Amino acid sequence: MSKLTWIYKNFEEYLQEMHMKEEPCVLDDDLPDAFSEWLCELDPDDMMVHADTYASIRVTQALEKVEEKLNETTT
Repeated sequence: MSKLTWIYKNFEEYLQEMHMKEEPCVLDDDLPDAFSEWLCELDPDDMMVHADTYASIRVTQALEKVEEKLNETTT
């Protein structure tokens, strides 16, 4: 299993990262307003895709932690 290096604190942080990837030219000062606008205009189907992807990331992270704990107890 490959180790994930980036751990999102919550779903909003994940969405902010997706926004920055989709609109990389937004200036730092404009990010909060641009993110709010992007979020309001996000199609519900796209939101579900983001939610599924985020859930998959979190499940993978949880499984990696369990694997690490099991490896610690067996060594």
